[in-house]
Amino acid sequence: MKILKYLLIVLVCIVVVGALVLGYLGLLPGVASVFGSNKPRDLGVSYSDQDATAAFAISGVAQATLPSSTPARTSIQYTGTHALTASFSQEQITALVNEQQWKYYPVQDAQIKFNTDGTVEFSGLLLKDRLSGYTQAMGGSAVDVSGATKYIAGNPPVYVKGKAEVVNDVFTVFDIQKAEVGRLDVTKYATKYRSDVMSYVTDRIQFVPGLEVTSAKIEGGKFLFDGSLYDTKATVDE
Repeated sequence: MKILKYLLIVLVCIVVVGALVLGYLGLLPGVASVFGSNKPRDLGVSYSDQDATAAFAISGVAQATLPSSTPARTSIQYTGTHALTASFSQEQITALVNEQQWKYYPVQDAQIKFNTDGTVEFSGLLLKDRLSGYTQAMGGSAVDVSGATKYIAGNPPVYVKGKAEVVNDVFTVFDIQKAEVGRLDVTKYATKYRSDVMSYVTDRIQFVPGLEVTSAKIEGGKFLFDGSLYDTKATVDE
């Protein structure tokens, strides 16, 4: 059951943090064996080069590259901070999530869909071979994933639908309506581990230098962000 608890944290953080435009997902590795489709669900969301350009411009975050010899623990670095009040479309957020060059970025082929009722849907692939480096960069240890990765079959597709909101750097709303890995339904664990997930996501948000989230939510089919974001994100690229 501990593995499924970690799996839930992975799924929720993909929605909450990935959809927050941070290029930053607060994952804890630990995924149950997956059987079923090896492709993410098609949510009907695609993006253009114009969407990507506009999204990065709105965020105001400059991209920089670190030397390839930089250790995993320091392979992503944030500097500076600036105020940001902005609205992003689902295409722009999908672009931001996919157009990441960080060597240890653990998500691929993602789609993010915003619904008018305030729910958000995420589908994508979780990249097994990047979890160790990612966890170290997020303040964890390679030991944290050494036993858990054996439960991952390839690069499993994940799907989540639900509502999430952050207020004053605290994850205040957590309502997962559907969560899957492959075609394995893990929704029932959302209620069981709700408080653990909310505490963990709050810690991950507060981990990033230069980031302050006064408010972040889905409303009217848009992602609304109010707070501060770092000026520069430097990464070891692929």
